[in-house]
Amino acid sequence: GVRSDRHSRGFSLLLCCSPLFMTSPLSVLDHAKGDWRAELRRRRLALSPRYRRLAAARLPILAHRWLKPGYTVACYMATGSELDTAPLMAAALARGCRVLLPRVPRTGRKLRFTALSPQATWRLNRFGILECRGAPVSLTRAQRVFVPLVGFDRAGRRLGQGGGFYDATLARFAQRKVRPALVGVAFSVQRVDALPAAPWDVPMDALLTERGILRPASPASPPLPCPTKEIPHD
Repeated sequence: GVRSDRHSRGFSLLLCCSPLFMTSPLSVLDHAKGDWRAELRRRRLALSPRYRRLAAARLPILAHRWLKPGYTVACYMATGSELDTAPLMAAALARGCRVLLPRVPRTGRKLRFTALSPQATWRLNRFGILECRGAPVSLTRAQRVFVPLVGFDRAGRRLGQGGGFYDATLARFAQRKVRPALVGVAFSVQRVDALPAAPWDVPMDALLTERGILRPASPASPPLPCPTKEIPHD
């Protein structure tokens, strides 16, 4: 909670002020991000199985306006303690959307995407994550991309796993006026006030949590309040 946030921010500040890291800004950034990843993963792991099931069931209800017939949406197979995206993908298919899933390349960091279909074959990638195998589909065809994350902040900054795959993949859209909308998917406990960020980190256009849809805050646009109807914690 608040105490953990203060501890993490204090630790990050100590790292920034330490002579050991004064000459290495990237080392400072990496250590600060690593500190946040550990804290936010602890928060996520602390959620009960019942809360996780209820949270996953809320996603397609909250995202229904984004799942229009004929739309192409990119999603991902949740792993570990991530918020389960299976109900979201099932709802998208039921509403007539085409769903794309990522594949980790053998070399490089740019993800490739394949359409989910009954004829698709599956296999584990080098990280132990199940991947859909099939003909590649350009991500430019998607209207919306649901993105996994470890944490997010009020400005829409995203903290990923640290591999850089999504940042490398989404970088192509940074200067484009017409591009897919980027939506981070996470539990509400993964939200913090501010995260350390590098120039190449790609911000989200919206965040989808079990408590509602959040828009990144700016000086002219305060953060949206959480809806009054909440999922009870166990």
